[in-house]
Amino acid sequence: MKKEVLIKNNDKVSKYLIEYDFEKLNKLRKEICINCGFRRHIHDKKVYFNYNKKDDFLIENYKSKNVGTKDYDYGSKDIYEIEYDIITEPKLSLMIKDFLDNKESDIFNLLINDNIIIEENNIFDDLIMSLKKQSLKYLEEDNIEKLKLIINDLGNLVNDKIKNEKLNLDNQNNYVLKLKSLIKINKIDEMSIIEYNKFINFTDKIKVLEFK
Repeated sequence: MKKEVLIKNNDKVSKYLIEYDFEKLNKLRKEICINCGFRRHIHDKKVYFNYNKKDDFLIENYKSKNVGTKDYDYGSKDIYEIEYDIITEPKLSLMIKDFLDNKESDIFNLLINDNIIIEENNIFDDLIMSLKKQSLKYLEEDNIEKLKLIINDLGNLVNDKIKNEKLNLDNQNNYVLKLKSLIKINKIDEMSIIEYNKFINFTDKIKVLEFK
C-alpha cells in the first residue's frame, strides 16, 4: 500500500511517500501487543450474555460458564460467569494501529528520527494512584460500600502488577528497527512553513469564493 503524508519539522513542511504491507504491519502490531502489553485479570459473575472473546488477540485465558438465568418481561436471559486476562496495548502498538486506521499517528516522527525512545506504559502505577485518591474521597464521605470495592480493586491491581513483572515483558524499543524495516519512506517534496501557510491560506480563500 502507498500513501502520501505531510510532516511539519521546525521551519519546513515535507511531503513523504510511505509504502508498506498492511498484513505484515498488523502482524507486527499483534506481536508487540502480546510481548510488550500489560495484562489485567477480569472476573465478572453477572454477565447476561456470553460473548466469545477467544478470537480477540487482546484476550487471553478466556473462560465462561452458565450460572443460571434471569427473568425479564420479554423472557429470560442466561447469566454467565466470565474470566479472562485482557492486554492493554502498548504505545508502539497503538501508533501502528492509528497508522493502519489512517488516523493521526506519531509513527512518522519515529520513522524519520533515530533518537526517539518509546516510554514504557505505566498503566498499573497510574491506576493504583487513581484508586488511592478515590479511596481517600470515599473515606472522607464515610461511604463504606464504595470503599470496599476500591480496596478490592486495589488488591487485584497489585496482583496484576506482580504477575506482569514476572512475565518479563519485552521493551517496545526492541521492535523499532523491525518496524522501520517494514515501512519504506521517501521524501518527495519540501517547502518552508511560511510558503506552506501562504498556500493553505490561498486555497482556503478559493474554497470560500466557491461556496458563495
